[in-house]
Amino acid sequence: MKRFLINLILAAADILGVNILYNFLNRRRIRVLMYHAVSSETLPTFYWTRLDRDKFAWQMEHLKNRFNVLKASGLLKDESDVCLSKRAVMISFDDGYENVFTIARPILERLNLPAICFVLPELSEAGRSIWPDELYDLIFLSNVDEIDLSAFDMGKRRLGDSIDNRLELYHSLVKSMKSWPHRKRQKLLGHLFATYSDAGRKGGHVRFKLMTPEQVAEISGSDLFEIGLHTNTHPILSTMPVDEQEREIKSAADYLSHRGIGFLPIFAYPNGRPEDFTEETIAILERHGIKAAFTSIDGLHDLRDEQFHVRRINIGADINRWEFKARLSGFFYFLQGLKGN
Repeated sequence: MKRFLINLILAAADILGVNILYNFLNRRRIRVLMYHAVSSETLPTFYWTRLDRDKFAWQMEHLKNRFNVLKASGLLKDESDVCLSKRAVMISFDDGYENVFTIARPILERLNLPAICFVLPELSEAGRSIWPDELYDLIFLSNVDEIDLSAFDMGKRRLGDSIDNRLELYHSLVKSMKSWPHRKRQKLLGHLFATYSDAGRKGGHVRFKLMTPEQVAEISGSDLFEIGLHTNTHPILSTMPVDEQEREIKSAADYLSHRGIGFLPIFAYPNGRPEDFTEETIAILERHGIKAAFTSIDGLHDLRDEQFHVRRINIGADINRWEFKARLSGFFYFLQGLKGN
């Protein structure tokens, strides 16, 4: 019911022209959209980062007709240069899923819309996926009735044939593990894959496959696609010692350079919440020539704000047309402010 009422408010606001007003009020801000995967494949459960192909196509048509879509490299220019065209938008993809290459790319090319893709070179080379995706596949592909987490003080978890049980376990593990020290998280993942399944370790299901290095190289040569850094293996940087953070960041840049793949000095923090990176992380980025960094902090970006804390509009599978329009205009965030969120 709450969701229905919110959608009703957003629909009414759009019909009454509220989004037009807020687009004008926020004309000096950039709407940096954060996407992940684009697919029409059905999963066993709802998966927030997998946007339906038709929904993505509608969103891109809307941007083409109503906004000025800029390259991410525009952030590296002087404010007077960027600033900006009215209703400025930038499109970004995190993680470098193969379906960005096979499904999103043709849509963007048809509409002549530029985008930046933040890639994970080591995982891409190994044919692997990010750890939450591998964990999802392990839990939903495993035939075991029970998973023993006693060694990690989490007891034994009954799965059986219940999708709800498996989904509850998945969400509870991801929520807990995001705050764990990196080595502890890796130890649990290693235990799960070694004990119950090697599907995720081998790259899991094709539904979570990342672009190959050859595909990354191909889109990097496109006039529409730019490449950005996202670490090598997608760890949560704040959970790592500083020297390990530096290795993750530097090795990703070195890998792309050695393969002759050009990339922008723009970084996207894995997971991207304020607690997922530190001032030491930013200092490392600056030492390696990075000029801007994208977060997953939801909102519009003001060019007067810190360039290592770029806000993005988080686009998930559950966002309908009314919410999409309200996020772009900024009205959605005005409502959030009223609620104190």
